[in-house]
Amino acid sequence: GEDAATPVNASSPVLQAITESSVVAGKGLAWMPLSEIRHRSADPATGSRLVFPEASPQAFGLVFPVRLEVSLNGLDFTEDGRVFVYAPTPRVSSVSPRRAIVPAGLGLPLFVVGRHFLNTTRLACRVGDHTVPALFLGP
Repeated sequence: GEDAATPVNASSPVLQAITESSVVAGKGLAWMPLSEIRHRSADPATGSRLVFPEASPQAFGLVFPVRLEVSLNGLDFTEDGRVFVYAPTPRVSSVSPRRAIVPAGLGLPLFVVGRHFLNTTRLACRVGDHTVPALFLGP
């Protein structure tokens, strides 16, 4: 058979959570706005049950863990204390190469430059319909 070449054209990069507004596992649970997430009891420092009483996590400019409990009625909460990590929104400043023709079966390194990327083993890049593993490279 013949090898097909896949053209690659870079457009303005967009980063977004792919599950932000989706229903979780068909259970009717949906993501809450950060402004509505609450602690089980008031924080002594602020006197508020709000996790972020005056700011979103992006305002802090750093990564931090938050223990979160879930309630269906606002009175009874789960007991497992799941910990979520909040981080500033990643920002893409450039992608290279901007254009390329990739022969079928061969890979092409794609470099995404920006701020606030998390150094984790679960990074991935989606190009069109294809999702590929990604590697974090520091400054």
